[in-house]
Formats: sequence, structure tokens, C-alpha cells
Amino acid sequence: MASSHNLPLSQAQRIATAEVLPEFTDRLKLEEKNPRKIPFTVEELKSIQKSVHAARSHAENGMKRASLRHVVDAITKAFEDASGIGSIPATDRLYQFKITLLEVILHAVRNDAVAFLAIVPSPPKLIFQLDKFSTGGEG
Repeated sequence: MASSHNLPLSQAQRIATAEVLPEFTDRLKLEEKNPRKIPFTVEELKSIQKSVHAARSHAENGMKRASLRHVVDAITKAFEDASGIGSIPATDRLYQFKITLLEVILHAVRNDAVAFLAIVPSPPKLIFQLDKFSTGGEG
């Protein structure tokens, strides 16, 4: 069974798509005003993307051209979401960041209770002061 993707389209985008590809008119819910998610197979999306992209340059006005551009963008996003970072749920994503510290002096501090790394700006400024430090192991 071919996988399907729900393509979110506004009414103007659905009407513009139907004018380019009349074979999808009955599925595009043209009479409904609010944006709708229309299910399409991958093959249908590729066909729609190709046809709509070609029709953009021949659109009769700027509004129609913008609607067709948004359809192409929505299909591109659907493909990216299905295969790229969007296919991984936000709660399962792991990001890697590179942080460059400029004019910073790193001080390694070792105490009997704990070892930690302090980042001190250069020139040193008091950022915070700990009155009492506990590792939680002593009462």
C-alpha cells in the first residue's frame, strides 16, 4: 500500500491546484472555506509538484502565482517532514551545539567533596557567590 501524506492547503491553493490539475477537483474540497489537509500518495504529490511548478510561470496574476508557489512549498515541506528531521518527533530529537567562548578563562577547581569547571570571564568579575556548598552526602 502506498503511503499517503496529508497536504495542508488553503481554499485559494486548492482552487489554483484544481485549475492546473482538474483530475483532483473532487478530492480538493473546493467548496470548503478553511484550510484543509488533503491526503495524497507520494506519486500524486510528485506529479502535482511538477505540474504546479510549471504552471506558476504562466499564472494570470500575482495572487494565483503566489497560491501555486505555496502549494509547491507545502509539498516540499511534506517531503522534508517525511524523511528529514521532521520525521523524528520533537521529544526524541537530539541537537548538538558548538559554543565558542571568547575572552574566557577556564578554571578547574578541585575540592575534597566535588570537582567542577568554572567559566570566568576575562577580566574576572564576580558572577555569583555561594555562601555554603553541600554535596548532599553530609548532614
